[in-house]
Amino acid sequence: MKITILSFLVGSQIFFTAFNLVNLWAEVQYARGNVLAAVTIHPWSWRYQFKAGALFLRAGRHDLAVEPLTVAWKLFPGYWDAGNNLAVALVGVGKKQEAVSVLREIIHYWPHEMAMRNLERINAN
Repeated sequence: MKITILSFLVGSQIFFTAFNLVNLWAEVQYARGNVLAAVTIHPWSWRYQFKAGALFLRAGRHDLAVEPLTVAWKLFPGYWDAGNNLAVALVGVGKKQEAVSVLREIIHYWPHEMAMRNLERINAN
């Protein structure tokens, strides 16, 4: 089968249209406050993953917060808030050493005061 430039462009356009529709539907769900549906529809969005993890943290479900916050941190390592929340969730499930590693990474690249305070709290206990 010979792939021409035109067939490649048409195929690419169909793919990007489908991708945009998925993204749009996830945005609709997110706007409605249905973050878990948005994560399910668009799992490669750091924003939806972060929001889901933050919701679980607020509910006191550290065990459920770890996975989406880990994904958010991996998808957008420059977002220190995701890493900081991940560290809080890790402490909540008893993984202090992993939390310390995440906080040290944050502090190394972005010396943020909240991350430094959380690291001090972990080291004090």
